[in-house]
Amino acid sequence: MAKPLFEGVDRPVGNLVSEVIEAKRNNETTRFRREYIRRLNEANENRGLSKLDYEAEDAMEEGINELLNLETTYNIPILSISNKADEEQTSKIFIRVNSGGTKLNEGDFIMTLFSVYEPATRQKIEDWVRG
Repeated sequence: MAKPLFEGVDRPVGNLVSEVIEAKRNNETTRFRREYIRRLNEANENRGLSKLDYEAEDAMEEGINELLNLETTYNIPILSISNKADEEQTSKIFIRVNSGGTKLNEGDFIMTLFSVYEPATRQKIEDWVRG
């Protein structure tokens, strides 16, 4: 049985999605991939696990590419707030979006939208992250 590719990575799936999308926006996807693999290998080594072999690194690259391609194959709804909105207006919007009281980051919000509108896509992302 193959080891999960992301074993040793302790962070929410939504955060990883945000990081990948941000790297694409900044034209830093190659750097992101290298750094992510380096961090993963370091985490695996600290836990007494082996580093990724070339096959696993290739699978990681393919997974990141699939995630990046979601942005071009699926329109992700975006909530935009005018820069003219005052604190009260922004607070009301936040309360409506986040009525459960849990602090949401961009990745959490994106994954929530996938859960509502594209549950199969969300599952695919989670499966990819967990290996």
